[in-house]
Amino acid sequence: MERNKIFKKCLAGFTLTELMAVSIIVAILAGLATGSYRKAIERSRVTEGHVAAKTLASALDRYYMENPTLSYEERTFPTIAKLDIGFDNEQPCNPVDARCVRTRYFQLKIKRKATNSREVYVTAERLHTNNQTMGYELVSYPTMFGGQPHKYIEPECIFSSEKGKDLCISFGYPHCTDGNRCWK
Repeated sequence: MERNKIFKKCLAGFTLTELMAVSIIVAILAGLATGSYRKAIERSRVTEGHVAAKTLASALDRYYMENPTLSYEERTFPTIAKLDIGFDNEQPCNPVDARCVRTRYFQLKIKRKATNSREVYVTAERLHTNNQTMGYELVSYPTMFGGQPHKYIEPECIFSSEKGKDLCISFGYPHCTDGNRCWK
């Protein structure tokens, strides 16, 4: 008789409370894993942006070295079409801006520090799926400005929101100014 009670209890299964507790634990773990997964994906996209910006900066260096006889304007501030470079899923930003190209996740631009400046740099601005920005852009500098060697400048992360600042810091740019720049 005693044995039958124990046997029936073993076959009875789990209570609703036990099942709910397990479900809650699984949901919490899934939530944590999703957040980590999204951060890992964004970090891989940041790496892609770094590579794209550095590739464009290197193409500028090659252009400066291969074209020493061009006019000042052509030499210091070339269009992307004149560079020996191409990107996957490349599209023009707009018909007017020849120094801008879009990839799947970034908008790459060749910019000047100031009007008529020799100091040219490259930005990779992170785009969201609906082509709006994510609040940060990565900056890379060629080793030559306008064909003249210069002191190496560390890559930067420029942010336009608190979320962008948090992303820059989490991507390894811990030193931030009161303005909108972070560097390594």
